[in-house]
Amino acid sequence: MLNHSITLSVIIPLYNKSGTIESCIRSVLAQTKTPDEIIIVDDGSTDNSVDIAKSVLKSHVSHYKIVSQSNMGVSSARNRGAMLATSEYLAFLDADDEWLPIFCEKMCDLIKSFPDGVLFSCRHKIQDYETGAYTAALNITSGFRGYIKDFFDASKKDSIVNSSKCIVGRQTFLSSGGFPINASAGEDLFLWIDLALRGPIVFHDFIGCVVNRFPDASRHGRRGSIPYPLTYYSQNKVEAERLPASAKNFLWRIARNNVIISLMRGDQLEAKLRLETARQIFPIRSMLLVIAFHIPINLMIAVRILRRRIFSQRYFSVLKNCPEDTHKNS
Repeated sequence: MLNHSITLSVIIPLYNKSGTIESCIRSVLAQTKTPDEIIIVDDGSTDNSVDIAKSVLKSHVSHYKIVSQSNMGVSSARNRGAMLATSEYLAFLDADDEWLPIFCEKMCDLIKSFPDGVLFSCRHKIQDYETGAYTAALNITSGFRGYIKDFFDASKKDSIVNSSKCIVGRQTFLSSGGFPINASAGEDLFLWIDLALRGPIVFHDFIGCVVNRFPDASRHGRRGSIPYPLTYYSQNKVEAERLPASAKNFLWRIARNNVIISLMRGDQLEAKLRLETARQIFPIRSMLLVIAFHIPINLMIAVRILRRRIFSQRYFSVLKNCPEDTHKNS
């Protein structure tokens, strides 16, 4: 267990989020344990996002940095923030998401209790414009707190890590190479895979983050893209073969879900590109995905909405059955 105080820098990549950046920053300022440093990397915004950020931060804190760059993508923005950070640990928060007030305090306690972890995460709430609030199903024991035996197995229903609720040691992050800058989609998933292969992931089953899902023009730039883990492992088949079975299943889940997402958007070309890339890694399994091309789009969308509504109904039971002080280790 660590005895010294955890120093923490929060990095917020920013691109045209004038409608959400204020609530995002205020959620950081409302923490019961305030981060030591707030770093906002403006990735070429063309709206007044930066002005809003400056106004909020100047009125409340002194330990912040706002830097601007030409539009180079979210990976570049996050990596630049990591290079500028001065703290021992890095937390990432997307500019349209929010932390609950207990996030930093409980996550720093988690780091102190399990210092050998390479990546730290918790549960999150999803605020969806179609179905309201829900929390995704996870393959993990309710109230769990400790080292995860197998990140990929724990993430077979939904990933236990995302880019708005994770904390990583700065040196660990830099030694990994950070987020791949040549990726237009799935850059975060690739990093989680890399870190999970390096060492143990630590998870605490409490809700510490709100991930907002709503129509957003800034997401359109990812249309027609191939998730980076699929691109990378299709081009590096020897490395793909060396992955443990649970990691291959995790990679397959990425492939399957992204083909289906493309089909639900009505983008057959994107779906075919993603299927072809997946076929290079999973030649047999990918044959099953061909069936999805013959399923009516409205049916797939209806099933998705139904699943989210079921999860929405479970959300409040999760709040009741997610004991915050349960200490379980495996």
